[in-house]
Amino acid sequence: MIARRIDRITRQEQQQALAYLATTFQCPAQTHGVIRRLPKSLLDVHDLMAATGVDLLSVLRERMLTWNREEAPLGARLILIAFFPKTRTAGKPPEVSDIWAFLTVETIRQLGATLGFWQVLPNGQVAALIGADIDRQKASAIEVFVLNPSFALNRSHAALLNGYTPSAIRITAVGAGALGSQVISKLVRGGFGSWVLVDNDHLLPHNVARHELPESLVGFPKALAMQLLGNNIIEDQAVSGAIIADILHPRDKREQIETALKNADLILDFSASIPVARHLAASSLGPRRISAFLNSDASDLVLLAEDTERQFPLDCLEMQYYREVITRPELSDHLAKKNDKRIRYAQTCRDLTSSIPEDLVGLHSAIASKAVRWVAEDASATICVWRTAPDLSIKAFTSPPSVIREVAQGNWRIRTDDVLLRRVSALRAERLPNETGGVFIGAFDLERKIAYIVDTVPSPPDSTEWPVLYIRGCRGLPERLQQIDQMTVGMLQYVGEWHSHPDGSTSPSTEDRKVFKWLSEHMRMDGLPPMMAIVGEGGIVSWFLGGLTGSRSPHHQSL
Repeated sequence: MIARRIDRITRQEQQQALAYLATTFQCPAQTHGVIRRLPKSLLDVHDLMAATGVDLLSVLRERMLTWNREEAPLGARLILIAFFPKTRTAGKPPEVSDIWAFLTVETIRQLGATLGFWQVLPNGQVAALIGADIDRQKASAIEVFVLNPSFALNRSHAALLNGYTPSAIRITAVGAGALGSQVISKLVRGGFGSWVLVDNDHLLPHNVARHELPESLVGFPKALAMQLLGNNIIEDQAVSGAIIADILHPRDKREQIETALKNADLILDFSASIPVARHLAASSLGPRRISAFLNSDASDLVLLAEDTERQFPLDCLEMQYYREVITRPELSDHLAKKNDKRIRYAQTCRDLTSSIPEDLVGLHSAIASKAVRWVAEDASATICVWRTAPDLSIKAFTSPPSVIREVAQGNWRIRTDDVLLRRVSALRAERLPNETGGVFIGAFDLERKIAYIVDTVPSPPDSTEWPVLYIRGCRGLPERLQQIDQMTVGMLQYVGEWHSHPDGSTSPSTEDRKVFKWLSEHMRMDGLPPMMAIVGEGGIVSWFLGGLTGSRSPHHQSL
């Protein structure tokens, strides 16, 4: 933490520093009119307001005499702000207000003396003159300048300036790093969101290279500093809360975090952390989640958005995103570490950071802020990747999520989707009357006991496929599994076997039991449960995870 000393300003210095003092006047509503001549003196202003029924000079004397003249900045000049509500028809509610502001040339001390409100003593102090009449004609000698009032930037005005409709949607954002900080700032500037931020990190000097926060806030918690920044962008309270905590290990902040999730209309995950995303997906607290993150060199942006009903949870969208990576040729190098350069920013072995261009972070934060807006207005789930070409052109790859299917096996859950089920059913149909099969690609969540089945590598060419027997071959399989591992940076792997039965039965045969025994020995060496599926007629799949007690999950081509 960098200590900073804040110099104290004395009361006298405050008074000297205050050059202007403003006071406001609310006039009664009037029908539309036109100010034909700009006021040049205080008397002109008085006459302008007198036409609406306000006696400016009398009200001004009453106010100035009630001020604590020992503390009032008598050396300041006075700003008069007048509100003129306008109606289209007499007696109707005002539709709009004209706001005029006038600056006196004389100081408050001189002004009171000229108008006869008080007398200036030799020591510079003033003494009130009791019972003295106001010499209105002297007000004609007090020159004023007409000012041009401008409203402070609030949420509505910020949205209007950006061409948007203002939105106070309640957002809890997890993670306020480089991407998150820039997205949050852009959305606040566009009049979008009432925010609560959750982050456990402090701003370090090297963060400033890509972070929205300035160097002057180094040492402060990111969440707290972003709250300060957000509430200084617009007049409204854009960021209502900052929770300095690790969402995975909240300790005494657990209740605060749970309240923030429950009360939100939208949860944004900018943490770029798989454990955090899985934790948010598993939690039933609060509304839909949206996750946004960059690939390793910040050339690509990924956005995963749950639907409003949360039928497509974030963890399943993550798996379907990986399938896009291994099946779309355009995304084959999307997750590959093209730039693995690490830079040491402090003394310990863990003090390393990535070399990522800030301009790419800024580019994708602009896309992400726009995407968050349109996703928030759409109830459906989405998977989208934006890729940056060397010439800085952007191409978007969008994939509609596939319906998720889940079956329970003991204390485990198997999660797959219609795309995978349709594929294995189609492969079975292609090989009839013979059996066929392949290996499953997916992932295990050992903590939550979830097996994700994402894709399949079909039967290798050296496999044996007979009507009553299937023996999977190996030609090309190790190479493909290694390629998938590299393309997904280890996120997808071999998770089990499947084969088909031409007769429609999905009960394991004697040979299937032998295969499962071999599979059990193979998988449990790595601490993983054995997985096998039998695909039968009509899209029926029997799953076997950990043992040969099957669970049937119907699937039809019409889904």
